[in-house]
Amino acid sequence: RYPSVRLLHNPVRGIASARNTGLASVTSRFVIFLDGDDVLNPDAVACGLACMSANPGAGLVFGAYQLAGPRLEPLGEPRVNRIGPNGYHALLADNVVRMHATVMYDRAVLQGLGGFDPAVGRCEDYDMLLRVARTHRIASHPNVVAHYRQHGQNISGDSSAMLAWHQLVLDRNVPDPDDAEAMAAWQQGRANSSRAFANTVWKDRGAVSASAWKQRG
Repeated sequence: RYPSVRLLHNPVRGIASARNTGLASVTSRFVIFLDGDDVLNPDAVACGLACMSANPGAGLVFGAYQLAGPRLEPLGEPRVNRIGPNGYHALLADNVVRMHATVMYDRAVLQGLGGFDPAVGRCEDYDMLLRVARTHRIASHPNVVAHYRQHGQNISGDSSAMLAWHQLVLDRNVPDPDDAEAMAAWQQGRANSSRAFANTVWKDRGAVSASAWKQRG
């Protein structure tokens, strides 16, 4: 039905390995990674290419996304996160991209960085975003390019694991100590992730976030 589509089988070796298998199989200049339960909008590629054209030399660009239910019914308003003047510092402070399918990469940049790191079991996308932004400019656009399906089985729903991996990724991407602004953003990022994920963990355990967090202190 789709002669231009190629199905690749990859042994169960983790998300990073699967992404690398796909990366090694393509020849296009730019590449987008789409998880199996999410959906790209019909104009996603065109929007990414337009942003790349407007930002020559960018290692990646990303757009907005729409949270959706199991049947793609919209949940709230579209999420638009603009990157600001310094993409590297912005990503150290917070993963403003949020949804990986909104990202279009320059394939040569990914290959030059050695692809995704299989040692990173989760948040491998955040690890790659930081590695690209450290050496290349990045850009964003306001167009909604993907639907992020929420169905109760999302990997990101495991808040305890996500907190641990998010902190590990930040620890693997400590900035140059001589870059005071980057170090301040990195420290802010660690604090932000602790607050965001830890409160969700307490909610998952049936506790009241604010009081439970105080009990830990």
